[in-house]
Amino acid sequence: MIRSTLSSLSGGALLVLGGALLAPASAQDAAPDRAAPEARAPAALPELLSPEELQKKARYTPADFEMTANPPIDAGDGVFVESLKFPSPVESSHPGRNDVVRGRLFHTEHAEKAAVIALGGWKFDPLTPELSRDLAKSGIQVLWLEIPFQGQRTPKGQRPGALTLSDDLEQNERTFVQLAQDVGRARDWLVKERGVDPARVGLLGTSLGGFAAATLYGMQPQYRAVTVQLAGSDITAVLFNGNWLTRRIQAALQARGIDRAAAARLLRGMNPATWADAKRKDGILLVAAELDEIVPLHTVKDLEDRYGGATLIVMKGAPHRAAEGLRAAFPKVRAHFERLLLGKPPAKAATNR
Repeated sequence: MIRSTLSSLSGGALLVLGGALLAPASAQDAAPDRAAPEARAPAALPELLSPEELQKKARYTPADFEMTANPPIDAGDGVFVESLKFPSPVESSHPGRNDVVRGRLFHTEHAEKAAVIALGGWKFDPLTPELSRDLAKSGIQVLWLEIPFQGQRTPKGQRPGALTLSDDLEQNERTFVQLAQDVGRARDWLVKERGVDPARVGLLGTSLGGFAAATLYGMQPQYRAVTVQLAGSDITAVLFNGNWLTRRIQAALQARGIDRAAAARLLRGMNPATWADAKRKDGILLVAAELDEIVPLHTVKDLEDRYGGATLIVMKGAPHRAAEGLRAAFPKVRAHFERLLLGKPPAKAATNR
C-alpha cells in the first residue's frame, strides 16, 4: 500500500459536502437532531436492479445527437473553455431541464489526445471547474459535467440536488443510470469529434461525484484512470452514520423500515466496493480527509484494500471541509493523470512516500 499525507489548509468559507462545495451549514442543519420517526416495517422493500443489471443499463450505446458548443473563451494561462450542451441519452421524470446536459470543456490550443471527465458534488460545486482548469494546463482535455437534477438541470420548483440523492432509493438508481449514460455520451463525443484516444480517457470525481466515478471506473473498463476524492467503498456508510448532511435521509429510510443492512443490499450495484478489482489498482488514486465526518476514512481505506493497495493520499487533520486541502493535493492528482494518460514519468518531488 502506498499512502501520502498532506497537511490540511482548509478554511470555513466553503465546505466540500456529499460531493459538493456547499455554503456553511445553516443553523437548522447545525441544530440537534429531532427524534427520528418511529420505524415501521414496509409492505415491501424497493425493487432495485442487481449489480449485473445495473451495469448493463448504465452502458451507453452510441447514437446520433446534436452537441451545442459555444466558441472558446480564453480562461488564462493558455487554457480555453467551451460551454457545451447536449441531450441526455436517458429521459427522466423532468425532461424540460434535467434532460439537457451542460458542461464545460477545458483545453489548451494544442491539446493532447487524452481526456478526463470530471464529476462534482451534491447541490453546489464551484471547486470542480477550478480543478478542471488546473488539470487542463497539462494538455489533457477536461470535460466537467453537471450531474442530474443540479445546477441548470434543477427542475422548476425543486431544490438543487433534491432528486439526485434522497431516501427514494429507486430514484437514486435512476439518477445513477442517467449520470452513467451522460458520461458515456460525453466520452463518445470526445473520441469522435475531438480526436481523443479511447484508451486515454479518465474520470475525476469529488464526494458524490467521487462515488459515481469510482463505480463507473470499476464497472466500465474503458476508463484508464480515476481520481476519487472524498469518497469511499460504501455510500450506505454516508447515509447511515448520523452526519448532519444526510441524517434526514437516514431518518426517512428508517421510518420505512429500511435499516443500514437492507440499504446496503439494495444499493450494492452503486457501491464502489462491488466493482473493485485489484488488477486495476494502478489506475486509481484516492484522496481522503483524515477527520471526514461525512465519508468515514475507514471506508476509503477499505476501497484502498479492495484494490490491492491502491495509492491513497490522506489530508492530515482535515474534515470534509477540504477545499484548500484538495487544492494542495492536486499536483499529485495531475501527476497521476499525466502518467497514465500522457505517459509522463512522475517527477521525483511528486513521488509518494
